[in-house]
Amino acid sequence: MDRINRISSPRLPLLVSPRLVPLIGLFGVLMGTAMLVPIPFTNTLPAIGVALVSIGVLNRDGVLVLAGFVVGVLGLLVLAAAVWALVALILVVEEAIDGE
Repeated sequence: MDRINRISSPRLPLLVSPRLVPLIGLFGVLMGTAMLVPIPFTNTLPAIGVALVSIGVLNRDGVLVLAGFVVGVLGLLVLAAAVWALVALILVVEEAIDGE
C-alpha cells in the first residue's frame, strides 16, 4: 500500500470528476468483455488497465486513470491483432485442406 501511495496522489481531478464516472464504468465493462475472450495472454493488459484505473479513481489520481486507459487500449489492440492472426490462420489452413 505504501508503494501505491508513493506513486499516486491527487492529480488531474478533471479525469476523476463525477461527470466522468459513467465513462470510467463503460471502460471497465469494455475491458471486462475483452478479458472474456479465450485466447491465452490477451487478458493481461486489459486487467492491468482496469487495476490502474481503479487505483486512480480510489486515490483521485487522473494521471493513473489516464495510464490505465492507455494500457487498456493497448490491450484491445493486442486482442484485435490476436483475433486477426487466428482468423488468418484458420483461412490458410482451410485453403490448404481444400486445395489438396
